[in-house]
Amino acid sequence: MIADDSLSAPDDFDSRQPAGGVQLHVRRSTRFKSVWIDLFQPLLMRPGDITRLALLGRLLERGTSRLPDLRALNRHTDWLYGAALSTQTIAVGPFQILHLHYDVVDHAFIPHAEDDLLACGLQLLGEVLSDPFLEQGRFPGARVEQEKSSLRRYVESLYGDRTLLAQRRAMEQMCSGTPWALLPHGDPAELNGLNGDNLLQFLQDFVTNEPVDVYVCGDVDADQVEALCAHHLPSLDRSRRSLPAVPDLPPATEPRHIRQSEDVSQGRLVLGFRTHVQLAGAETEYAALVLFNLIFGGDAHSRLYSRIREDAGLCYHIASFTDPMSGLLFVEAGVEPDDRQILLEQVLAELDDLADRGPAVAELQRSQNLARQRLESAEDGRDGLVRFHLSRRLAGVETSRLHFLACLATVTAADVRAVAARVRLDTEYFLEPRDTGD
Repeated sequence: MIADDSLSAPDDFDSRQPAGGVQLHVRRSTRFKSVWIDLFQPLLMRPGDITRLALLGRLLERGTSRLPDLRALNRHTDWLYGAALSTQTIAVGPFQILHLHYDVVDHAFIPHAEDDLLACGLQLLGEVLSDPFLEQGRFPGARVEQEKSSLRRYVESLYGDRTLLAQRRAMEQMCSGTPWALLPHGDPAELNGLNGDNLLQFLQDFVTNEPVDVYVCGDVDADQVEALCAHHLPSLDRSRRSLPAVPDLPPATEPRHIRQSEDVSQGRLVLGFRTHVQLAGAETEYAALVLFNLIFGGDAHSRLYSRIREDAGLCYHIASFTDPMSGLLFVEAGVEPDDRQILLEQVLAELDDLADRGPAVAELQRSQNLARQRLESAEDGRDGLVRFHLSRRLAGVETSRLHFLACLATVTAADVRAVAARVRLDTEYFLEPRDTGD
């Protein structure tokens, strides 16, 4: 068996541009017994369009002209030796993305198969995008109403997660007027204005003109995949819009302290910080930010978890995470109202300590080892590799995973300290239990 490394491009993917704004990325590997196709079509989030695309992500999974309903689709994928098809919308930074996924057993393990399963998959994805099932030239009204109700219930259920609710409200305060302030699943209030006609018009413009990234992972030939994409995917023979640039955030303000009450059993505290370090910026700075986050609160061995939760017992849970494209860092904690202020002070004290003295040698080494293990283990799957590559495509960054691995190893304690010194509190948002009285 040929080793995977000899089959794969140094950048994990063999990337090429068959036409216009379409980018094809192929990872040839014998590691897996199936072939995965992931098609991503991004749109910078803006009111109205988000809800349309979120609803379309549900409708497109309901059928095509050739396979007009779920029963026909399921029979077809069963006939393709149990292939899987899914459509959904996801968010990556300020982008809402229509994501189509198809996976099927590798043709080599089906010796008597008469059909090319890779070609069948690309044909199916092309039909889902450009030839959905219509009635009298529009999406069927009954299906539209069913998916409206389903999407409305889904969005309402998200707000039932009080931790997510607190995070969303903090993000809305920090990023007002930008895509980050918008919920990527859409606004239920906009659903009433959508119908089978205007949804189809939006889809046709979107599919034809917005940029596309196609990832294919498996024991496949890149030239063959490129030819199949050109044959089966829609409108590859025309130019598309360029991928939009990541927008800037509003200017920083004095720290905001916001308290709201809801029917919650425990308080949710979200602290939003500006790091002034973005994925699209200097590579060494971003690598230092990744390690800073692991040391600060992004791991079970981090300072916030071990010192504030475990040693001081001030909260039920606490963690930090970053939004790479915006350069924002968040600390989220479940805490009682009486402990909120002292927890805030301790978080800021840990930040000040990292800014003043930097991390200990053991902390830096542990964070480097953990970051390295996570990036290296991505090679054992496909989803992690695709997401790593796609996020950098969207941010306009060309750094490979292997190059970023090498960059992490060069980060010093002084680099982490310099990043910590630039981190500033922007917003404190506290969702506290409602006072019900006696």
